[in-house]
Amino acid sequence: MNRSLLLILTALFFGSCSKNSSPDFSAVRLQCNNLENPCGVEKNPALSWIIASSTRGTSQTAYQIILDNVANNLKSESNCLWNSGKIPSAQSAWIYYYGPELKSGRTYYWKVRLWDNNDNPSEWSRSAFFITGLFEKADWDNAKWIGCEEIPD
Repeated sequence: MNRSLLLILTALFFGSCSKNSSPDFSAVRLQCNNLENPCGVEKNPALSWIIASSTRGTSQTAYQIILDNVANNLKSESNCLWNSGKIPSAQSAWIYYYGPELKSGRTYYWKVRLWDNNDNPSEWSRSAFFITGLFEKADWDNAKWIGCEEIPD
């Protein structure tokens, strides 16, 4: 009986040391161009976040961003408009978007996950969004099709 208990405790110990998501390490306060969920963003916005951890000495060693114009597509890393893949970097501010060209007057949703200094991934952050501006004169002429209301005369 004691041997069985020792095996169970050993398995639990080693199971807790595996590379699972780190629940006390995450990206919070996602921002685009230093604003939360801004409107009128240019074609190459800068994304930022704050690193939160309850463990002393924890730092970010990599990040991954996914982005799409459909919020539900952020549930899949492969079914989204842009997936940065794992980027080895401690940078968490002013990371410029470099994916497919963003369209005018659209809402884009994004989220990020991080890796800590033990190479453990965090959970995905909550999603944030930004709305692109109207890039060309024709976009302003056709503003009704992008959901803008007409201003009455």
